[in-house]
Amino acid sequence: MERINFKEVRDLGGIVDVTSKFLTQNFVKIVKLSAILALGPIISGAILISISMVSLSTLALGSTSYGLLYVLGMLFVVIGFTNFYIVVNCYVVRYVDGQEEITGREIFSDVKSNVLKYFFGAVLFSIACALGFIISVFHPAAGSFAFMIIGVYLGVILSFSFIMMSNDKIGIFASWSKSFKLIKGHWWTTFGTYIVVSFIYFQLVLIAYLPMYILMIFWSFNAPGMIDPIAGVGMMQILMIIAMPVYYAVSIAASLVYLIAVALKYYSLEELIEGTGELEEIANLGNTEPVEALLN
Repeated sequence: MERINFKEVRDLGGIVDVTSKFLTQNFVKIVKLSAILALGPIISGAILISISMVSLSTLALGSTSYGLLYVLGMLFVVIGFTNFYIVVNCYVVRYVDGQEEITGREIFSDVKSNVLKYFFGAVLFSIACALGFIISVFHPAAGSFAFMIIGVYLGVILSFSFIMMSNDKIGIFASWSKSFKLIKGHWWTTFGTYIVVSFIYFQLVLIAYLPMYILMIFWSFNAPGMIDPIAGVGMMQILMIIAMPVYYAVSIAASLVYLIAVALKYYSLEELIEGTGELEEIANLGNTEPVEALLN
């Protein structure tokens, strides 16, 4: 199986093509490494959220625990997605470094050492991208325009910060600083890449969301007239418990497309600007140890 070189300058078509090839080769491995640390919390959270959503529509029956279930569910989902981002980025970094066999123990160590940095990085990233919304509170007329300009502009630039934190072993603000330097003069090509990749991602997520959406529409129209609402709630909970985890599972699988494309774009720009991959190839060409070993 041909090993993919991430440190290579690629255009949009090349990034999409290599993303597909990389996932074909490594999808199962990444899913296995993510099973306990990421998929477990996400599916558990999805089950709690699905129960809370049904309970929310049955307050008249005395259900008052929906709020706590929803908060716990979202907490599990956030933990799961944070861990998943770390697993994928650290897997890519180890892959790029030439590691053949990436173990669960190594990935677990990566998650432990990066989880707080990624979590707070995600919080600050969200705040930075929501500056337009904050502006709209004080200046409604400029709010929507500011949100589009500031949010999208910063979102594209800071998208590299997470892979940088794993690859360069740097902190949040150091990764932000490097992101601004790296993307200078290449914002539009990066934005174009994300538009295409995001379209693919949302198409996959939409397919997964349809069953859950149909269930919610069915419930909203039929719940008020049910003869036995308690039995109806039980059936709806079962259906939602099945549909919601499927939706989140497909969402996290689809996010692999985005994460790998971001990593490829990052290494492509780094290669374009710094030529790190070419320098490594030159160094390897000058390495005569294998030849000397054969001669001896």
